Parts: sequence; structure tokens; C-alpha cells
Amino acid sequence: MFNLLAKNNIHIAYLGDEDGNTALHCILKSIHYKDYEWTNFAKFLLSKGARLDVKNREGETPFDLLVDYVRMHFYDRHSSERNADGNYDFICRDSRSPLQRLDLVVRLLSEHKDKLEDLNGTSKLGTLVNIVVDCNHKGALDLLLESNIRISSYTLNKIVEWDFHEKIFDCFLHKNKIDYQDESGDTALHHALRKLHSDKSMLCKVESLVSAGARFYVKNDQGETPFDLLVEYVEKGFYGQASRLSYAWKLLNECENKDVLRELKYKDGTTALDKLNELRIKCRNTSIIVASTLAVVGVALGVAIAVYSGMLALGIGIGVCCLVVAAIIYHCNSPANLLKDSNAEVAINQMALVKL
Repeated sequence: MFNLLAKNNIHIAYLGDEDGNTALHCILKSIHYKDYEWTNFAKFLLSKGARLDVKNREGETPFDLLVDYVRMHFYDRHSSERNADGNYDFICRDSRSPLQRLDLVVRLLSEHKDKLEDLNGTSKLGTLVNIVVDCNHKGALDLLLESNIRISSYTLNKIVEWDFHEKIFDCFLHKNKIDYQDESGDTALHHALRKLHSDKSMLCKVESLVSAGARFYVKNDQGETPFDLLVEYVEKGFYGQASRLSYAWKLLNECENKDVLRELKYKDGTTALDKLNELRIKCRNTSIIVASTLAVVGVALGVAIAVYSGMLALGIGIGVCCLVVAAIIYHCNSPANLLKDSNAEVAINQMALVKL
């Protein structure tokens, strides 16, 4: 039928009935997952210029109808469980699950990504994004990202943080999506670094993002970069700063393009090399202070026990133990020792050369 319409150059895509419904409205009100004729007719209308954002008298757009079709009979997640693949075991009133409905969306819109970009900021688009994420549908998320859809910061954080979204997290490891920014301007690397201090499982995700080419200098809407967050991660908390600094050097050493490190700066304007050297000196001084304090306290305690209790051997033993522990703490937490295994010297030299 639509071949005949096309042959006679009939612009059915722009026609509307008395209620403001376009042909695309009518198609999407009665579309079925396995009815390829309806699907192909909808694709034909889109190819002829039919728009997804035209409202009828009830205020409904074709895109609204498409999203309603996807979420129809959506299973109540509170009484559902995820399967081994991380997807919900949906129970629907008919044979077409939300996953199948999303397959149809991909088939329908894969050649019309520009039409999706015009829908940025609409509530229905937000609904579709949430369904895509909850269903762990990688193909649909790929379609949205390639259409320059801006997803919410909450949604991107959920994708990065929750393990059962690992399949769709992989979408952000591709070169053209590695620095994708959400509505707040944050990248996946921003979100992963924010969680790094409280969730050690983020270590692998941060490394995978950096290895895939994620950039440390991308600013969000507040002007904050992943490098700013990396420095805050190193500085956060008293214990273990040196090991966190070693990890920071390791990440920078994995950057593919060392030339960009010349422009990399902390939010106060300090260059990356100067900031990390500053942190290294701070960590060294902290290790000295901790070790010295423990040594002094240990010796004083040993002397006190020996003098006031007459237990000379015990006092000497406590003093010696504290000195040994202080030496071990200094050695293990010394930045020089921790940086040996992180190839940090290579990164330092490369950054210094680039800086020149």
C-alpha cells in the first residue's frame, strides 16, 4: 500500500484527521510487535518526514504513543526478581515483553536518530530511558546515546554504580561514547571517581574507562573535572593516602595521549604534575609524622612500664615492637616505595617532558 502512495507522491505523512491525529498517530495506536507490515508502514512515514512530536487534540504525540506501547503491562518491579543476566523476569498480560517492545523501538528509529534528538527534555523520553536502563537493553541505550539524548545524572550514576547494569555500562567504553556527558555534564568517569572512596568495586570500572580513553579534563556544568575528583580521592581521609596516590599515578600512566597532560590542571589552576608532586611530598611528611609519633610513644611507654612497674624486659619489648612497627609503617606507606610498582616514574618523566 505504501509503495503505491510513494509512487503517486501522496504526502500522507503530513495529513491529519479532525482530531489532529496524523497517520503516524494511527499506526502507533495499533502497532504490534510481530506485525511487520504496521512497523514497516511506520518506518515509511518517518522516512517521508513524519514527526514524532506533533500533538493531537488530546495533547498526545506519536512518540508518547510509542513509549506507552513499550511500557504497556510493565511488570511491577517490587514483586519481581532479576535473572542471571541482570534483567527483570517480566510477567506481561500478553506475549510481548518490554524487551521485545524495545527491540521494535530500535528497528523503528535506528534510521531516524535525528528525530529523537528533538525530544530531549521531554518527560516521555525520560520514561523511555528509565525503561531501557531497567531492562538492561544495550541496543536501545546505544540508539539513545547515538541520538545525542541527554540522560539524567541519576540514571548515568545508576548505570555506573550498580553491578547488574554491567552490560549497558559497556556502552560507555566505546570511543565515541567514552566521554558522554549527562544532563549535569558529568561523564561515567566523574561518577565512578565520586564513588571510589566508599566503594572499592569502582576501581575496576575506573581503570576500564581510563584504558578505553576516558579523558581527565572534561568539565561538568560546575567546572569540575575527573582529575579534580581523583585528587580529592587521594586527599580524602588520613590513612592510606600514599597508596591512593600510587593508584592516581597508575591511572595517569594508562592515559593513551600523554600530550593532553600538559593542559591538565587542578581546579585551583595548579598543573597536574605540580599537584601530584605536592601530594607526594604531603604523603611523605605524613608517613614521617605517623612513624615518629608511634616510635616516641612506644619508647615512652616502654620506659614508663620499666620504671614504674619494674618490668624492664617488658618495657624494652614494647619499645622495640613500637619501633619496628613504626619502621614498617614508614616503609610501606612511603610514596617512594609505593610508586615503584606503578610505573609512576615513567608518567612523571613523560609529564615533565610534555610540560617543557
